[in-house]
Amino acid sequence: MLEGHEDEFPEAMLPLCEISDEAQLIELTKEILDFVAKALAVHNCRVDEEMLSRALKLIFKDKEQEMIKTIFDEKYEAGIATGFEKASNAWATDKIENVLQILTRRIGDVPSSVRDKLHAIHDIDVLGQLTNVAWDCQTFTEFESALNQ
Repeated sequence: MLEGHEDEFPEAMLPLCEISDEAQLIELTKEILDFVAKALAVHNCRVDEEMLSRALKLIFKDKEQEMIKTIFDEKYEAGIATGFEKASNAWATDKIENVLQILTRRIGDVPSSVRDKLHAIHDIDVLGQLTNVAWDCQTFTEFESALNQ
């Protein structure tokens, strides 16, 4: 499978060339690349697409670009989802802290039951509505009734 490129291929990876099942080969290669990416991340480095292309060409012949695209697309989509989740959580935390500050300044020390219920909410729209309620309510009982809806 290497066709004269054996000296360019790491000896530890030669068993990959003996796998004939393409799905298994792709899965094992992904696992190896995940490991390499994590190892490089420890040193603040990233997997270089050109280097990756040369290494995968030895295994996948002319399908390496398709393999790279698949791997990078999956990583990109996973990264986007993770980033979105982190941003949403941070935004929700900020909104909760804003509500708590408003309630503290307007009414006084916020009861732990209200704090706990607020921290359980992750919906940005609901937290936005509760910000308005915090500005308008006169008592924690009033706020808590809106919180329970």
